[in-house]
Amino acid sequence: MKQAKLLLFSFLMIVLVGTGITYAVTSNLPQEEASETDYVYRFWSDVFHGHFFTIDYDEATKVKNTDSNWNYEKVAFSAYKTQQSDTIPLYRFWSDVFKGHFYTADESEYLKVKNTDSNWKYEWIAYYVYPLTYSGPVETETVFRFWSPVFLHHFYTSDENEMNKVKNTDSNWTYEGPAFKVPKQEFTSISCDKRCDEMISCQEAYWYLNDVGCGDKDQDNDGIPCEEICGG
Repeated sequence: MKQAKLLLFSFLMIVLVGTGITYAVTSNLPQEEASETDYVYRFWSDVFHGHFFTIDYDEATKVKNTDSNWNYEKVAFSAYKTQQSDTIPLYRFWSDVFKGHFYTADESEYLKVKNTDSNWKYEWIAYYVYPLTYSGPVETETVFRFWSPVFLHHFYTSDENEMNKVKNTDSNWTYEGPAFKVPKQEFTSISCDKRCDEMISCQEAYWYLNDVGCGDKDQDNDGIPCEEICGG
């Protein structure tokens, strides 16, 4: 798959409270074009001390532009709006008690939470992902899951460096393990002109470093590019 990236470059910086990582934030949300996949947008709330993920561009735009409780961070990863071969649903819940969302691709967990836990209200299928057992032709990356007994929220990331940083340095979050797989993002640019503060995701930053060979994206030569957007 070849994915064209559409993005207007106007940026500001926010600091992620809870994982302690600073991210570049775009004034307009990027969109995937000519692709079976769509971006999953990631938000953080200083009010609720939790994350929100949505694949719905209109919902993400509305939250970004009208709900001051949420700060847009970046594209978390890509997924499917409609079911594809070998994919499974990712179920989405909302809690009025915890003021946050919960996502699971585990059918038994979904049924247990839906049928026995009154703290959570089932909303709908968030998007479609691959099970951890998937080993088919589509190149994937793993999404890792955390729980915070402090903030009473889950956190999901496909950035392995961010996973390790949160796991090893942030006692607010308890690592639960791999949750599901998502299709790996693909990029087409062969120019190093794009700056780190213009990256839409950590996956894109790695593309420029490893595939295009843009060494300037790794200023401290630790193998982690654009640490303002990757969890370095």
